[in-house]
Amino acid sequence: MARKHTIGRPSSVRGLYFPPFHSSIARTRVVGATVHPGHRVIPDYNSTFQGRRDIPVRESTVVVQYGGRVYSFRLAYRYHHIFLRNQALAEVCPETVWRGEMLVMQEGSFKSVVNIQRHDPARYAVRHFLLRMKDRLDQADTTGTIPQFIAEVDEA
Repeated sequence: MARKHTIGRPSSVRGLYFPPFHSSIARTRVVGATVHPGHRVIPDYNSTFQGRRDIPVRESTVVVQYGGRVYSFRLAYRYHHIFLRNQALAEVCPETVWRGEMLVMQEGSFKSVVNIQRHDPARYAVRHFLLRMKDRLDQADTTGTIPQFIAEVDEA
């Protein structure tokens, strides 16, 4: 028997989380979410992120080709010049200084976001995103935050 979808049904999704404090290890994290009609999954970032709540969470979409397959990822992040450098992201992309935290979720074809399956394509998408944002990150140290960004397809 098919499960009946209700408005705002609680759910969760597994993403790759880069914590902001004292860690050089990205972790798989279960994110609380709500499923709405049309299989739109809305993640609850406030239950996941550890940083200051007064700094807005931004989202970007990054599409990459990795190992002959195209992947689409949703990156949710908080960035502010007052944060220390994120050591987990420094391991992924040493050329940039990211000050904040980031959550990477894989976009699906049926649901808006799905459980992340492989970490390598996700890390590649994060590296691509950080390299594209390098100039903006340098400018952000004077303004405090960075704008949203949508990247084009890049190949591995």
